[in-house]
Amino acid sequence: NVYRGGTDESTFGPHVTVRGSAFANVGFGKRNEAKASIFLHGVQMAAIEDNEIRASQPIRVVETVGEPKTTLARNRLLDTEPPVVRQWRL
Repeated sequence: NVYRGGTDESTFGPHVTVRGSAFANVGFGKRNEAKASIFLHGVQMAAIEDNEIRASQPIRVVETVGEPKTTLARNRLLDTEPPVVRQWRL
């Protein structure tokens, strides 16, 4: 989980990159309220690329203030739902 709260657009970041990793059976714990293998909220620059995600909860991204850029590319999803990206505005 990466969470950036607040509404101040003059604050840059965070920037998150997840590349070349493997995830298996991730996100099913009872304390995982997001129901996600990777959960990003308010991240300004996100690149999730070239990963293998197997039998896991989906990637979830909530874009908030500023002009966030989310790149999801070349991820291999096996027994995993597609990523969920949504915009949240005040």
